[in-house]
Amino acid sequence: MTDQREQHIRDRAHQKWLEDGQPDGRDLDHWLKAETELFGDLQTEHPSENEGEGSYTAARAYNAETEKFAKSGRVKEKAREAQKAVDGPEAAELKRAEKAGKSRSRGEDRHGSGA
Repeated sequence: MTDQREQHIRDRAHQKWLEDGQPDGRDLDHWLKAETELFGDLQTEHPSENEGEGSYTAARAYNAETEKFAKSGRVKEKAREAQKAVDGPEAAELKRAEKAGKSRSRGEDRHGSGA
């Protein structure tokens, strides 16, 4: 990324952060929104490029889908469904799946929910 391009993104991300009330922990979100706003989704031009640790393309997609879901009005409904699954007959299967997933992790989730 060129220094000039990076500075444009940094400036716009800072502007978005100020507009958003200066929240903590949202720097990547502001950066990705600024980058997309200024330059569009450039990953489609070079989809085979290695993005290094972390994937901006995946982060953008995740952020967009998360925001879309949050605005859908279905969060409480899905939370109730999840609670029923955790408390219901699926509980043992969910615990086994969680344990299997954690056993394959590189330590990221070992101290997570305590489950």
